[in-house]
Amino acid sequence: MKTNSTKKILLAFIKAIVIIVGALFITWVFFSVRSYLSYSSYEKEKILIKSSVFLGYVADTEEKRIKGLSGKAFLPSNTSMIFEFDTPDTYGIWMKDMLFPIDIIWLDKNKMIVNLISNADPESYPHVYYPPKDSLYVLETRAGLIKDKGLKLGDEILFNQK
Repeated sequence: MKTNSTKKILLAFIKAIVIIVGALFITWVFFSVRSYLSYSSYEKEKILIKSSVFLGYVADTEEKRIKGLSGKAFLPSNTSMIFEFDTPDTYGIWMKDMLFPIDIIWLDKNKMIVNLISNADPESYPHVYYPPKDSLYVLETRAGLIKDKGLKLGDEILFNQK
């Protein structure tokens, strides 16, 4: 009698675990698709960083540059956002409405790194990060990429090879 009761409890526990795992999977799929679709209006470019290929979402209008990655749930693996400007300047980057930390890489007109910020935290807002030199591009990547790839000032990042 006690064994039958134990089996029922165990089955109920297993069902609960299956339901929770299923709900988590459905939630993950929903947010993955939603995140992917939120980038659908952006032009895309291949980026080469130390022999690794990344997909770059191009923020080439004032509206897209202001929005950036704000409000996005996450940055999909092997993707980044490229901010393209019309003229070199010391463009600032903030973490307004960001939901995850990122690495920020400023590049000059020759696509050479002029400044690096690792693990910029969303809680740093309203702080604005500025490079010490003019840049024409800013690359936002997943946090940890600078360290993982061993990036340093003067390294070249290739993209926009039209």
